[in-house]
Amino acid sequence: MAQGKSLRIGILLNTKKLKAIEGTEKIVKLLKGKGVPFTLLKEEAEEIKHPDWGIEKERFIEGINFLLALGGDGTILRAARVLQGKSIPILGINVGGLGFLTETGVENLENTISSILKGNYTLDERLGLETRVKGEVLFSLNDTVVVRKDPARMIKIEVSTQDSYLTTFAADGLIISTPTGSTAHALSAGGPILHPQIEGILIVPICSHTLSQRPFLLPSHTILQIKTLGKNPAVVVCDGQITRDLPPGEKISLTATSYKVRLVRLKKFDFFSLLREKLYWKGHWESK
Repeated sequence: MAQGKSLRIGILLNTKKLKAIEGTEKIVKLLKGKGVPFTLLKEEAEEIKHPDWGIEKERFIEGINFLLALGGDGTILRAARVLQGKSIPILGINVGGLGFLTETGVENLENTISSILKGNYTLDERLGLETRVKGEVLFSLNDTVVVRKDPARMIKIEVSTQDSYLTTFAADGLIISTPTGSTAHALSAGGPILHPQIEGILIVPICSHTLSQRPFLLPSHTILQIKTLGKNPAVVVCDGQITRDLPPGEKISLTATSYKVRLVRLKKFDFFSLLREKLYWKGHWESK
C-alpha cells in the first residue's frame, strides 16, 4: 500500500460543481505543501482553468497509484471506468447529494489527506461488469440496463447463460446489476438489496408483462447472453453514462470482471449503518 511521498495522486472531479473545483484547489495546495506529486486529466484541468495540472488520459492512468474522485456517486462510477481495470484505490469525496459510494466530504480535506499519506485506510473491493456490444467492451460498476428506445413500446429480451436458455422478458427493460448497484436503479425497480461482498449478478426486469417474472440472483461466474426480439429497438446503458444502440436481433454478452474496483475506506465500513443513513431507515424504535 503506497503512502507518503511514494504516492502519485490522480484527481478526477465533477467540473460542473463549484465545491468540487474548490476542493480540488485545496487538495492541490495541501499536496504541494507536502511534496506529493499529483495530476488531473487534461480536459478537466483546462476546464477549471489550471491547464498546467493536467495530462492526457493514457499518461494519467499509468502515472498514478491513488485516485481522488470529487463529486458524487456518478463521479465514482466514472473514475472506475477511467482506470480501465487498474487496481488503483479510489477515494470518493462527496460534494453534495446522496453519496452512497463516497467516503468523506470536502469539509474534512486536511484530515483526509493526512490519513492517506500515513496509509491509514483500508480497501473495499467491489465486483464490476463487462458488457460486450458489437465487439466493444463496456465497463460498469453499478449496472448495465437494456431498455426500450421507444417509450410507448415494450421490448422482448431473450436471456440465456453459457449453459442454457433462461427466459424471455416482455418488459420496459432489464437491469443487470452488481451487488454495488443493487441499491441504485435495481432497487427502484423492485430488486433486493445485496451486501457488496456477495459474489453475484442480479437480474431485475423493469415492468415485466408477466408478473411472475421476478428478480433473481446468478453466480458471478455466469456468462449472460442477451438478445432483443421483435421489431422494437433498444439501447444499452452502462452506469447511466455510456449508451449504445441495440437493434432488434442484436446480441450482447455480460460477465463479471476478473478484477475488483478498490474503494478506499478511512474508517471501518458498516454497510447496514450506511443503509440506515442513506435510505432513511430508523435504526432503533423507541418505546413510549
